[in-house]
Amino acid sequence: PNRTREASTANSDRSSNNCSEIDKPISSKKKQDGKQVSRLWLDKGRFWDQIQPLDEELENASCLSRSVENAWWELKAAKQVLKEHPKIAIAPTTSTIVFLVVALIGVFVVAHSTETSEQEQLDEELALSQLLYAKEEIIIQDEYLRTKASTDEMATALVDGLERAYAPLKMLELYVRQNPVYPYIEDNFPAIAADVMDVADLPGKAYTLGIAPFAVVADKYPFGNNAGAIGHDNLNHCQVVPDEKMEATNNGTDCSPECGLPSETRCYPSRRAITYLSVETRMLTLDGPVTLVQGGYAFIMRHPIFVNVSADPFGVGQYNETFGRSYAAHNCTAPVCYNETSGLRYWGQADSLLSFQRWLDLAQLDLFTQNKIAYRIIDPVKDMVLTSVGSISNEPITKNIIAYNRVLKLETSPDGGWMEHSTAYGSEVANAETPVWRDPLLVSVAIIALYLGAILTMMVVNKRRHKKLLQSMLPTKTLPYIERGRNFCEQFSTITVLFSDIVSYTSMAAEMSPLEVVNMLNELYFLYDKLAEKHGVYKVETIGDAFMCAGGVPDECSPLEGACAIADMGLDMIEATRSFVTSGGLKIQIRVGMHSGPAVAAVVGLKMPHYCLFGDTVNTASRMESNSEAMRVHLSGSTHAILQANETKKYNLTPRGEMNIKGKGKMYTYWLDSPDHLQSFPLLQESAAI
Repeated sequence: PNRTREASTANSDRSSNNCSEIDKPISSKKKQDGKQVSRLWLDKGRFWDQIQPLDEELENASCLSRSVENAWWELKAAKQVLKEHPKIAIAPTTSTIVFLVVALIGVFVVAHSTETSEQEQLDEELALSQLLYAKEEIIIQDEYLRTKASTDEMATALVDGLERAYAPLKMLELYVRQNPVYPYIEDNFPAIAADVMDVADLPGKAYTLGIAPFAVVADKYPFGNNAGAIGHDNLNHCQVVPDEKMEATNNGTDCSPECGLPSETRCYPSRRAITYLSVETRMLTLDGPVTLVQGGYAFIMRHPIFVNVSADPFGVGQYNETFGRSYAAHNCTAPVCYNETSGLRYWGQADSLLSFQRWLDLAQLDLFTQNKIAYRIIDPVKDMVLTSVGSISNEPITKNIIAYNRVLKLETSPDGGWMEHSTAYGSEVANAETPVWRDPLLVSVAIIALYLGAILTMMVVNKRRHKKLLQSMLPTKTLPYIERGRNFCEQFSTITVLFSDIVSYTSMAAEMSPLEVVNMLNELYFLYDKLAEKHGVYKVETIGDAFMCAGGVPDECSPLEGACAIADMGLDMIEATRSFVTSGGLKIQIRVGMHSGPAVAAVVGLKMPHYCLFGDTVNTASRMESNSEAMRVHLSGSTHAILQANETKKYNLTPRGEMNIKGKGKMYTYWLDSPDHLQSFPLLQESAAI
C-alpha cells in the first residue's frame, strides 16, 4: 500500500513538475482535445477492435484443433523444461518403471496362481475320474466274475438237468437187463415205465418213455399221440410208411435216393445215423431239436441197451439173437451190435422225448434269472435260438455245453447289458491353459503405466514450471515461506533503488493502438530484463511505463556493490534506450532516478503474491525519477556519497544543485553522466541490439 501510494504520489509529482517537458511533443490542438485523446485510449470499442481478429481466429478453430494446439504447446513447454532440467524426469521415470514392473509381476503372479489353481483342479478331477473309473472297473470286473461264475453254474445245472432226464432211461435199461425177454417187457412196459418215472421223481412228469427192441419202436408211455411212431425202425432209413399210418406220421418224408424206391413212396424220417451213433458209441445220443405241436422245442434221447448173452440166468434158449423177437437189428452186425469177446449183444434202445423247457426246469435256471442274469441257449448246428431270457448284451459270456453227442452254446450277461464306465479313463494329464485375460491385462497395465508415467512427468514438469514462474516473480529465498503459508519479511540497512519511466508516455499511448503499446513495452522491458540480469540487480516490478529495480536485495550485499550495480544499470538503460527502436519504428526517451537508504522487503498478497519494498527510500527514489530529465540519471546525495567512495571505478557525477522535492523539502541532488559509457561496456552493445 505504501509503495502504491508512493508511486501514485510520484506520478502526480512527475505530472506537476515536468508538465512543460511532457507537453512539448503535443500540439496545441491536441492540448485542446486532451479529453478526446483520453477517450480514444480508454474507449473499449477501440480496444476490442484490435483484439477482435484474434478472437475470430479462436472462434473459427474447432474444439479438436484447439485441443491439439494446446497439447502441442504443452508438449513443447514440457520438452523445454526437461531439456533445461533433465534430472526431474528421473523420479517419474523410476516410478513408472517400478509401477510397470510391480504391476506386470502382479499380473504374472495372479495368472500363475490362477493357472496353478486350475491345474490343481484339473489334477483333482483327473484323480477323481481315475478313482471313479477304478471303482467302476472293480464293479465291472466283479460283475463279470459273478456272471462268469453263474455261467459255469448254469452250464453245470443244464448238464445235471440232462442227467436227471437221462436217469429213467438208465433205470429202464436195468429192468431190461434183468429180464431181456421181449414178451415180458412188452407185457409189463406200462407198469415198468410208470414205476421208473415215479422213482426218477421228475417234476411235472411231462416226460415220455419209449422202448425199441433192435431200434424198432414198440411202445410209448404215456402212449398219447404216439401211434405213428410204433413200428418205426430207427436203423432203417428206407422204411416205407404203411398207408394206415400215413396220417399219423404226417405223410412221412421223401425217401432217400439211395433206397431205390419210386419217387411217390413215402418213408419214415431217417434216424439211422443218430441211432447207429448211439449203438456204436454205446452212449446216450440227443436227436433234435424238433418242434412240438404245442409249441417249443424237444430233444429225442436214445440210450442203447446191451445184454451179456454169455450168462443165462433164465435158462438156455431165453437169450438168443432176437431176445424173443421175430427179427434182428437192421443192418447192424459185429462188432457194433455184437461183441464175441465180451458177449455183449445189442438188445435195442430206450428213448424219451424231452421238451427243452422241461430240461430248463430240471436245471432250475429260473434261480439265475432272479439274480438278474440274462441268458440265451443256441444250437450252433442248426443256428437257432432255443431259448432267450432277459435282455442280453451284444458281448455275452459264451460257454459250450457238451451234452453227449451235442454241443449247445450258452450265452450270458447281466440283464440289460454290462455295466459301462460313466467316464473315460483319464490317462492323459490335462494342462491348464493360460488365462485368456492375462495378455490383454498385460497390455492394459503397460498402457496405464505409460499413462501414469506421462501424468507424473507432466506433474513434475508443471511443478518445475510453477516453481520457475514463482522464481521469476519472487526471490528464491522467499519460496519456502510461501509454500508453507508463512509470511516473509526482512530489513535491509542500505539498498539502492532505481525508478524509470517513459517521457510523454500518455500522449504516445493515445496515438498508438493497444497492441502497439503492449508490443512496445514488452520489447523495452525485455531489454531491461536482460540488463538487470547482466548487472545482478533485482527487478521489483513494472507499473505501466514505470520500471523499478533495486541493488542489494534480495541477497544482501555491501552498499557500494548495490549502488554501483544500480548506477551501471541506469547508465546502460539510458544508452540502450538511445539505440532502441520499436517494431513500429518509434524512438523513445526515459527518465531515471536513484536513491540509497534503508528499506523493508516483504511478500504481500494471497492470490498474486508480490515481493515489495517498503520505506522512505522507495518514495525518495521515485521523487528522483519524477524530477529527472529525459535521458538522464538523477540521484540523491546518499547515492552520490556511496559512489564517491568507490576507489576502483570513478563515475561522472555532476552536481545539479539544491532542489525542492515534494514531500522531502530541500535536497541537494546530482546527475550521473557517462558520455563514453557504452564504449566502456561492450556487452551493452549486444543488449542494445536485442
